[in-house]
Amino acid sequence: MRKESSKPELRSEAFSELRKQSHEQIERETAERVKANPKPSEEEINAGAFPEMLEPQVRDAIFEMRKKGYATESSGFGGKTGEVQSMDGYFEIDAKTEQALRDMGVDVLRDQGFGPAYSFIRFSPDKSDLGTIKAKWDAVARLLPDSGRQAEPSISGHAEEFLTKYAPERADVLKRITELREQHDKEQEQASAQRAADAEEAKSTRLTREQEMKQADQAKIDAIRESVGLKPKE
Repeated sequence: MRKESSKPELRSEAFSELRKQSHEQIERETAERVKANPKPSEEEINAGAFPEMLEPQVRDAIFEMRKKGYATESSGFGGKTGEVQSMDGYFEIDAKTEQALRDMGVDVLRDQGFGPAYSFIRFSPDKSDLGTIKAKWDAVARLLPDSGRQAEPSISGHAEEFLTKYAPERADVLKRITELREQHDKEQEQASAQRAADAEEAKSTRLTREQEMKQADQAKIDAIRESVGLKPKE
């Protein structure tokens, strides 16, 4: 395990290099997998990827989470220099689990423009070490409650390309992806419309309150003027 520098620029360089190495590993191991066995399993069809196509620190966690019902869509190094680890998708985290994750130094965000049923799980590693990062992701996956059912197929563009190339006979899964996309698009539109309505209502409430305060202030002024024999202002 490498010792991190306290200098931000050196820390950024370390994580950028680690991300580069992990992507080189992906390229190498994906080529080996396709050459040895290009036929995906049911789990791989559901995830829309061979494990070798995922960053090494999240592979086990992704497949464990999908078994538990968490429809992951994106994962791994995030941010400009890769200093953030992130996993997101169409799943929900209950309050008790969210607190347990926070106790581990892991944050949960929701929506971010993807709809109310979309969540992000994120943390910033202390060390630029794949083994340490993998151990934390594995702990996150173990902590998450099991829904009792497998996640829906991944709807990412990469997943569709994967199925078209390696499992073209699975028209049923491709059809389900289309259905899920339409469903999520509708949910996003509804959520966006609700946010706009809420913002308009908040604005209207604020303006009404401001008007009421102005009227109250004017009433006080008029009362004072009247008490000294002056007429209220028109």
